[in-house]
Amino acid sequence: MARQKTKKTTSPLPLILIVLAVVVAIAGAAAFYFLGSDKEELAEAPQQCVPAQVQSILGRNGEIKTAPEKINIYFDGSGGMAGYVAPGLGSANAIGNLISATRNFTQSGLYRSGNYQSGQGDIVFRSFGTKVSDPIESPESFARPAAYRCPQGGCDNQETRIDTLLRHINSERRNGDAARTNLNIIVTDLMLDNKDAVDSFEASVGGQLRTAVIEENLAVGIMGVQTGFNGNIYHEGQRFNANVRRPLVMLMIGQPKHVRAFYDYLQTSEIPGFSAANAEQGDLAFALFGQEAGTMQLTQPQVRKTGSGFAKTRVTKDERLLGYFGDLPQYGARKSDAGGDAEAGLALKLAANANVADYEIIGSEPRYTSSVWRLNANMADSAACAPAALWSKTAALPPAGWIVEGQDVGYLLSMDRLDTSSLRGKGTYLVQLIAGQSGLRVPHKAAAWMDDWAMTPQQITANLQGGKPNIGAPGLARLRRILETELDTKGKDSIPRSATHFILRVE
Repeated sequence: MARQKTKKTTSPLPLILIVLAVVVAIAGAAAFYFLGSDKEELAEAPQQCVPAQVQSILGRNGEIKTAPEKINIYFDGSGGMAGYVAPGLGSANAIGNLISATRNFTQSGLYRSGNYQSGQGDIVFRSFGTKVSDPIESPESFARPAAYRCPQGGCDNQETRIDTLLRHINSERRNGDAARTNLNIIVTDLMLDNKDAVDSFEASVGGQLRTAVIEENLAVGIMGVQTGFNGNIYHEGQRFNANVRRPLVMLMIGQPKHVRAFYDYLQTSEIPGFSAANAEQGDLAFALFGQEAGTMQLTQPQVRKTGSGFAKTRVTKDERLLGYFGDLPQYGARKSDAGGDAEAGLALKLAANANVADYEIIGSEPRYTSSVWRLNANMADSAACAPAALWSKTAALPPAGWIVEGQDVGYLLSMDRLDTSSLRGKGTYLVQLIAGQSGLRVPHKAAAWMDDWAMTPQQITANLQGGKPNIGAPGLARLRRILETELDTKGKDSIPRSATHFILRVE
């Protein structure tokens, strides 16, 4: 598979002057300009007293890639994993290389530039099988075949019980707030040994992944690495000694920005097998499933023309209220100063595809929405913040103001539209506009490799018996179907990606 590239997030139109050709329903054919550039994004700043709907968006402003607090790596301890680390594989020892890459990641610039006093992140290594092990002091042992052999007296890790591990991960996350900032990585061959889990894959493995993605808004990244294998493969009650190429699969579960950060680091590293520069074409593939973008691109409104009645201002002298507004931009609209140009006013621009990557499972149809709240100034309390009392939600902005060109979404709040909206009365308002994407169509091309790399149990048996040089991973196609189907459900196929907010005082 060819290297997957991240789409540029800048508009395809000029950065300094973005021209949107539009047909304005109430005024006939017209055109206007969005002034400014993508560099006008707002700096991250806490807002003190805004509606929860606004705070949830503002809280996602920031870098698209950030460092997880802790990385938990779980090695499939079954005997069939030993062939990935057999002597003679050299640099193709994918598990050893993954250990090195993860250690390097936790000492990368994402940690040195963050709030980490030690300058590096924590990694906990465990193995799993029938049970989940205690932390492993010497994870390098899992880069050698001996780690996958049962000592005399038996062991707990000779079966691939991914369903059991996923329940363990979900339980840890539910029982501790800190676990919400962890990145969990499962390293496996996807050869499930739990017959109940195989027979009810959608309920056992799929059900646990749905909990993470749908109920907790986490992302599931699935990476495949085609690598050398020389050892025993235990399949359908038989043991085959094979020297083949086969996928090593990694399931990454965490917040979207953490999953993306780890995958992008691997792509740009010099670690053989994981780096785009060192991997042969087709050796590395990735798909990201989730309901959130992980971050929001926030932009400022622009005054399209002076003399329109709109201007930047401090909407109040009340320092208590100003504190409640935080760093939101503030504008005044004075009808008596309007210049008569129907298309003058506040111009707003959004990117429906902000920070989209080619490996994301998401639709490409722009979606957009607006929300407006009116300030109840008499409800302000200097001692406490009560957003539900301070702000009353009113009707959205008039739909005629939206302009869409490709993935660029704009809104022009003119004086005429102000007069036909819920902002027409005197007062102070909080306005939020959001753009994103929807329209997921399955099967999605970003996950096509998961079908290509998959094999049915019968195909795997035939290839092993026939001495063919490649075998696939039996669960990949089923994982794709489970996650795509869930995300394709109406109401779950939209991801907001950019937003703008402002305070408007109408006089």
